[in-house]
Amino acid sequence: MEIILNGSPVTLESGMNVSQFLIAKSLHPETVIVEYNGEILKKNKYIQVVLQDKDCLEIMNFVGGG
Repeated sequence: MEIILNGSPVTLESGMNVSQFLIAKSLHPETVIVEYNGEILKKNKYIQVVLQDKDCLEIMNFVGGG
């Protein structure tokens, strides 16, 4: 299965939810914003949304500074 992550194709195993995907990519679900197929995904949906072939994810990290 293949999804689009930040504009680039990524191959992954079927049945993976957004939370599992983030952890597999060494990203902490509580410190990122996920846009799923054009809409911001609420953090409480990360476990419920199972990635499908050709889904599009944009992942943005929080950056601190001043």
